Amino acid sequence: MHARDEADLASDRPDRGDRPTVGPHTVGADRTAQQLLLIGEGLLLLGGAFEIQGRRVWSEELYRLGLQLVREENPSAELFLRLGVLLMSAERYGEAIGMLRRAQALGIDDERVLPPLGRALLRRGRKVSAALILQKASASGFDAPGLAEDLAEVRRAVRDCTGVVSAMYANNETGVIFPIEEIGTIAKAGGAFFHVDAVQ
Repeated sequence: MHARDEADLASDRPDRGDRPTVGPHTVGADRTAQQLLLIGEGLLLLGGAFEIQGRRVWSEELYRLGLQLVREENPSAELFLRLGVLLMSAERYGEAIGMLRRAQALGIDDERVLPPLGRALLRRGRKVSAALILQKASASGFDAPGLAEDLAEVRRAVRDCTGVVSAMYANNETGVIFPIEEIGTIAKAGGAFFHVDAVQ
């Protein structure tokens, strides 16, 4: 080993009272979080590449690994959206709904999340929820492929096989107030009875 290499090694050793160092960079909590975000973004890109190649299992694993690393930070919203859409392509609609709702809660644009979320709800048989989501997407002027067809399908489904629509006015555990007027409009258009639990 040359004298210069030994000097470089000695200068890279941690000072006992300081944070450890690797080369000229400090390794601490802030640096680790930034590194995890970069790894998450890389996993998002790599998962997308496998998705393009049709290797859904690999893509799903990479998206899930990215979610484990980044948790509530960016790019987790995009990871939830991509995983939700991927699960839909595998006809795993129940799982897709959870992922898409999480993407929506983390701030993904309604234009990107509402059409696939409405479609997943429709395929899962949650007709009224699907109708609400798809109507919101349509009223917002979103031009997603298949949106008009999905909206027509959900209206037919409510009309053809729904006898009663029942909804809570407000959820007693979460405090969420449901859009009763819109739900009533859907029920009326489908010829269904409408029941509201408004007692707390």
